[in-house]
Amino acid sequence: MTKQVFVAPLVERTGVGTDIAFHALLRVAHACGHSNYALIHLPYSRTDVARSNAVKSFRQATTQQDDTLVMLDGDHDHPPDIVHRLVAADVPVVACLAFRRSEPYDPQAYVRTEDGELYQVSEWTPTRERVTFAGMAAIAIKRSVFDKLEVAGYHPPFFRYPYNADGSTPSEDVYFCRLCEAAGIPVEIDFGLISPHLTTAQIDDTSWRQFLKDHPELIKKEHSLDDKVSQVPTSTDKPTISVVIPSRGRADQLKKCINGLKATTQGHDVQTVIVLDEDDAASINAIGATPVTPIVLSGEPKNAVEKWNLGAHAASGDWLVLGADDLEWGDGWLEKALTTPNQGFIGFNDGHMDGKELATHYMMTREYSRAHNGGVLAIPHYHSWYLDVEATERAKRAGKFAFAREAYVEHRHPLWNKAQMDDTYRRGQQWYAIDQQTYAERSRAGFPDDFESVLTEATE
Repeated sequence: MTKQVFVAPLVERTGVGTDIAFHALLRVAHACGHSNYALIHLPYSRTDVARSNAVKSFRQATTQQDDTLVMLDGDHDHPPDIVHRLVAADVPVVACLAFRRSEPYDPQAYVRTEDGELYQVSEWTPTRERVTFAGMAAIAIKRSVFDKLEVAGYHPPFFRYPYNADGSTPSEDVYFCRLCEAAGIPVEIDFGLISPHLTTAQIDDTSWRQFLKDHPELIKKEHSLDDKVSQVPTSTDKPTISVVIPSRGRADQLKKCINGLKATTQGHDVQTVIVLDEDDAASINAIGATPVTPIVLSGEPKNAVEKWNLGAHAASGDWLVLGADDLEWGDGWLEKALTTPNQGFIGFNDGHMDGKELATHYMMTREYSRAHNGGVLAIPHYHSWYLDVEATERAKRAGKFAFAREAYVEHRHPLWNKAQMDDTYRRGQQWYAIDQQTYAERSRAGFPDDFESVLTEATE
């Protein structure tokens, strides 16, 4: 069957330069007139909603993996052949080169180096190249991409504005590209295909270079696509991080958690330790192709605390993170945590607690664990509750507690109506009263270290 192409103009972007944009879209339509392309009509709405509606209509209309959705922003002077050229590339995701509508009018093309650092491309040749983030003035996406994202644990909407604890709001195109990066889907830019942005003038590469010429103090070290590794300094002073995640019976959720962790910790040396029970075949299979350190436990299923400490025993990082498969990792959470003044114990902002009472999830250095937490990640006397309360209280009594308010790691738990109750949550519920009583008794006793450390010399 012939590959189908669906074109979706995002008219809500049309504002300044309306006449130019309208005529540009007419020229595009004329060029597509004999190609039997389908038109997706979108109502006036916010950009992320418009893109999501376009994807929904596209997926309802076709199941062929090679069929392609082309989205065209309405505030650009698009070249007439832009749809043909994007579709002809025949790759999963390809965009034109576009420039920011406001100063400094910089190119919206970013590449991540092998050491995880991002840089903005400032020199290029008119060829198609793989990038990490691309602006979406005009973009072609194959049907297979959306299916692969869902297989990787990401579900609609694929375009949205994530509102971070620090007040930042990455755009919907960055959000989509971040999903593609996490799922291993290549994103490309045709650097020979430029679509000028419309404001009070046409913004393109000439506008950007003229701005830099007028403001030489803003010029940074330039990069081309050929020096994306060699000319970007490699950081050598970052600590290693081990994130320990116990899981049971949540294969899809676990995969999504792992992918989200990977996407939000680029540039850091992170070891992901997944601790599972041997009878949880679906979860074991789900992590088979992911770069993690798996620990599969035999015998009766272990509780969360047992799994955290078994994971900590196998971990190799300077920092140990109390993770979970029902966490949603916020943008830059690790960087924000590490830059929080601390003395070895850092609590995350879970979206529900303010840090005054406790931090439900946290990270600690090995040195802190030995000196103030009995050499464990989670106090062994608990099952799945109140371990965080004791950990927080210990850190406060030692004068070592730091709350990273900007390190947003949301705990999506039924307690806050953020998740559906399942068998794993029900199993944990039976221990609530027991763990509560244990905390009361241990608090009166001054939280003794009446257990063995899991941080043996073998883990160093």
